[in-house]
Amino acid sequence: IDKTPDEVRPNISLMTKIFTWLVIMRLPFLTATFVPLLVGAAVANFLGYDVSWGWLGLTVLGGCLLHIGTNTANDYFDHTSGTDEANYNYMVPFSGGSRSIQMGLISSKDMITVSLVAFAWSAVVGVPLMHKAGMDVLWLGLI
Repeated sequence: IDKTPDEVRPNISLMTKIFTWLVIMRLPFLTATFVPLLVGAAVANFLGYDVSWGWLGLTVLGGCLLHIGTNTANDYFDHTSGTDEANYNYMVPFSGGSRSIQMGLISSKDMITVSLVAFAWSAVVGVPLMHKAGMDVLWLGLI
C-alpha cells in the first residue's frame, strides 16, 4: 500500500523497448527510402560512376531521418485532428499509421518531439550533402 508507482511497475525488457520504437517510427517502411537509394547507387556504379560509400551512407541516413520525421509527424497530426479516432479500420495494412499514441506507447507530445528531432538531425546530415551536391539536396529534403 505504501509503494510508489516505480516500485510496482513491471520491468520492460530491452527487446520490448526496441520493438516499441520500431512500431513508433514505423521502421519497416524505411525500405521505401533506402532501397531506391541503394538501387540508384548500384545503377550509377554499373554505369561507371564513382560511388562513395561515405556519401551514400550519409544520404541514406538523411533520407531515413526525413522518413521517420514524416511518419511521426503524420501520426501526431492524425491524432490531434481526430482522424485516428474516426478510423475504425486501422488494422487494414497500410492504413491508420502506427497507432502508437492510441495504444499508449508514446504521448502525443513525445511523438511530435521525436518528429522534430528526426527533422533536426536530417538537417544536420543535409548540410554536408548540400555542400557536396548543391542546393538541390535542400529542395529534395523539403519536398
